[in-house]
Formats: sequence, structure tokens, C-alpha cells
Amino acid sequence: MHLSPMNLDELHSKLEITHELNRDAMLEKIVLITVSYFCLGTELRFIGLKNKTSEIEESEIWHAKAL
Repeated sequence: MHLSPMNLDELHSKLEITHELNRDAMLEKIVLITVSYFCLGTELRFIGLKNKTSEIEESEIWHAKAL
């Protein structure tokens, strides 16, 4: 699970709205948000295991969103 940062050229090169409605761009956004939810759930679970608080329940919610 490694994400590479976007540089300034990538941000300015695609200014058209039609690119955002493209199939590949939509699939990329879905994959990125799924990975984000999974990472949030995993981090909250590790924090919850250390603190023994309600973060474990919250992490299960984030994992469910990722699925």
C-alpha cells in the first residue's frame, strides 16, 4: 500500500471537466477512496488495541466502508 504524491504538473494538466467524468478517472477515485477507508480503519484499530477504547468499533465501520 504505497501511494505516490501528485506533483504540480499533474494537477494543472487536466483542467477539463470531461476528464473527471471519464471511466478510468472514476475508477481511480473509487480505488483511492477504498484504500483511504481501509488505511483509516487499520490505523484506528492499532490505536484502539493500544488504548482499549472505542476506536476498535470505529475501525470496523471504516473497514466496512472499504468493503
